[in-house]
Amino acid sequence: MSGQTGPPQPAGQPVLEEVDRLPDDLVRFYELCGGVTLFMGQSGQIRIVRPAEFVRANPVIVGELCQSDRSYEWFIVASDDNGQYVTFDLSTSRSGWCYDSFWDRHGVPGQNDILAHSFIGFLNLVVLSEGVDFYWFLSDFVSLGDAYS
Repeated sequence: MSGQTGPPQPAGQPVLEEVDRLPDDLVRFYELCGGVTLFMGQSGQIRIVRPAEFVRANPVIVGELCQSDRSYEWFIVASDDNGQYVTFDLSTSRSGWCYDSFWDRHGVPGQNDILAHSFIGFLNLVVLSEGVDFYWFLSDFVSLGDAYS
């Protein structure tokens, strides 16, 4: 809709094969809106993807499923305007964890920082950064470890 301000209206939940359940915080987000772009025009501009864009990350980022790799369970939850991504883990043991999956580090052991242990934790830190930059680029960011550890 032309001239619309604010986040898109709710557009349902992501529809995923082989996934039994989405974490409650992500479900609630998509109940409230259909995605959102935060800090438009700033260095830290980031877009939480629409439900239809919440897809397995590997085919988008590396061009194949990589079913034997841990990253097979990762889904795109956010992106910027330059094709960089934040992924969301839906594996049983790490459900809800968010990772830095920029093109040069996605699926590379030792290079995938854990950004948050939940979607709401990730979203909160994004908002607190006030769009200055991606919060995990700021000097006071303390890594939560590597996705492959």
